[in-house]
Parts: sequence; structure tokens; C-alpha cells
Amino acid sequence: MDYAKRQRVFHIKAGCTAQGAPGISAEAASLPVYRTEAIGSSVVVALAELENLQQAHELIRAGLRLSIIRGMTRIGTRTLRQWWKDVHGVKPSNGKLPETVLSFIKDRDSAARLSAFAALHQRIFASDLTTTSLMTTWREYQRICGPLDINAAYFAARDVRVKIVMLVQCQVCNAAFIYDAGSKHTDHCPFCETRVVVAD
Repeated sequence: MDYAKRQRVFHIKAGCTAQGAPGISAEAASLPVYRTEAIGSSVVVALAELENLQQAHELIRAGLRLSIIRGMTRIGTRTLRQWWKDVHGVKPSNGKLPETVLSFIKDRDSAARLSAFAALHQRIFASDLTTTSLMTTWREYQRICGPLDINAAYFAARDVRVKIVMLVQCQVCNAAFIYDAGSKHTDHCPFCETRVVVAD
């Protein structure tokens, strides 16, 4: 049962208070309401925390760097490192993170793949970037287009969101693509190779 369904079931159960039950006074009936609301809040928080832990574990399986997972989930480094070793059988990499998505764009093919991912993420989730949006888009992209490094996918979505790079629409083929004038692989559409003409 998914989180939304669990939440609905919980609210239905929480709504079944003693109020209106036969043979119970109004004052007695009002007491469980507050208790139910308090328990309800605790359960909702617990479910949210459980979902956060589950998302972190899925991101580790996908190979996302731990410093990124830590920033998205607020789970401690020691816990994440142990999970990584349990899942992958080796210690996680301690190397420096790339600064931008441009580090992953080495040729026309990588420019096209990351542009397609960024466009899909923006279409589904607009400017939101969460563990859920990242995993959902990454899985859907791989189902349609094939394998993609989730770290590259994260930087593509992040950099478009914070406007480190632009996601523009080609005037010829209408595809959305990552544009940055400073790179030879991103100063033109990777799908039809039309160059972006910037007005003076």
C-alpha cells in the first residue's frame, strides 16, 4: 500500500471516534478525539520519516553520491555510508563533486540525453527538485530512453532549476535543450544541430 493510500486509511480510522456512538455521553465522546488527533499527527510524521528513509535507500541503489543524498534527505553521513556499503559491497567514493551539469556533457549524445531528462523533469514537476521528483523522472526516462547516470540527471535538473544553465526551445525542431554559450556542446541544439543566435 503506498503512502497516499496508507494516509487515507489512517484518516478513515482516525475519523471513527466515539462521537455519535450509542450510549456514550457527549463529554466522554469528545475525549478520544483529541487523543486520536495527537496519535494521527505522530503517525503522519512517522510515515513521512519512513518515506524519507526509503527514498534515501533507493537513491543509494541508483548510485547517487552521498553528499547529494544527505542534502536532500538530511540523513547523517555515517548512516548513509553504512547503507552504501551494505547495498554495493564497497565503500562510497569520496571524490569531489562536479560543479555543474556541463561536466557531464562531453559530446552531442550526452548533451541530448541530459537535455531530454531536464525537459522531462521540468514537464512533470516544474521547478520542484525532491527525492521523489528525481527518482520518478529518472525511472521514467530510463524506461523510455535507456540508462542514464543519476548524478548527471540530478545536476541537469538542479542547474536548470537554479538557472546555472538555460533550458531553451529549438526554433527549428522545437526540442528543449540545455543551453550554455560557453560550451561547444551546448551552444546549439544537440538534436538538429541548429545554433542559437543571440541578438546583439
